[in-house]
Amino acid sequence: FADINAVGSLFALAAVPAIWYAVRLRRAGPWVTAALIALALWLAGSRSALAAAVIGLFATWCLDRRPPWPRALAVGAVALAMAFATTWNPGRVQASPEFAAGVRLEMARIGLRIAAEHPVFGAGVGMFRRASLPFLTPAFVTRFPRAGLGENAHNNFIQILAELGITGLGAFLLMLIEP
Repeated sequence: FADINAVGSLFALAAVPAIWYAVRLRRAGPWVTAALIALALWLAGSRSALAAAVIGLFATWCLDRRPPWPRALAVGAVALAMAFATTWNPGRVQASPEFAAGVRLEMARIGLRIAAEHPVFGAGVGMFRRASLPFLTPAFVTRFPRAGLGENAHNNFIQILAELGITGLGAFLLMLIEP
């Protein structure tokens, strides 16, 4: 993968269930697997994926344990602090958080515009980069030149919506919530 953020997102998606499984099972094997996935996530260096994994673990804990509000707020504060701490990666040259957030907001806007043009079945699997080209503004391409060749949505849910429409996003969400 040329896009390290996409790789980080894949590792974050794998890390949350792997860590939760290890917590629930309390055996060494799952912990080794979870640790390797967490290490790969850290090495990918995607700040948003690291923060998303921490927040995902917090959400999983809340859904599974249904803690009382005071405890949930306390653990949530710790999870938020951990999400910020996990994004610290000295020695790695990365865009500023403000720039990265701006790129994600612009790509989300573009993804929603693609979805508005193709609401039911989307623009097609793997077509986000090509479909994003007509929506790129010259100012955005000047700020983020890589986008000039087409870019991913930087948000898996919006990308699924743009590529597969409300039908595909609905099926994906059902898959996530069904036990």
